[in-house]
This record gives sequence, structure tokens and C-alpha cells, in this order.
Amino acid sequence: MVVLFLDVRGFSSFAGSAESVEAALFLKKMYLRVLTDYFVDPDFFKPTGDGLMLVYVHDEATLQPVARPSPSTAPCA
Repeated sequence: MVVLFLDVRGFSSFAGSAESVEAALFLKKMYLRVLTDYFVDPDFFKPTGDGLMLVYVHDEATLQPVARPSPSTAPCA
């Protein structure tokens, strides 16, 4: 199982000065874009305020084809 949490950076500041309808519309558009362009077909998703939780169910056989290796990082000097 892979669980992904997304958070909208700067949304609290934006929501503090925006009309509530404008903030809600922004979140709706953001959720739709994320789900159609970036993280397609999750097994489950749930809006979490200004974020989104996505769940993809995998077993060992189905995870391998979709997993990408993490980029290696150089040690700090």
C-alpha cells in the first residue's frame, strides 16, 4: 500500500484574504487537476482541508512496475 499526503503551500495565507467561495473553488480545481493530471486512479482519496490523501493498494508484484528508485543524495560536507 502506498499512501500519499499532499498539502497546498501558502493556502492558509490565501484563504485568510480570499472570499470563502473563492477559496473553495480553488481547492476544487486543485483536487481535480491533481487527480486527472498527476495522480490518476487512486484506490481511495480524501480531501483533508487544504490537502489531499491518496491511497494506492499494491502487493509486491504490482508495486515493482510503478516504483521508481529514489534519487541518491550526496553526503553533506
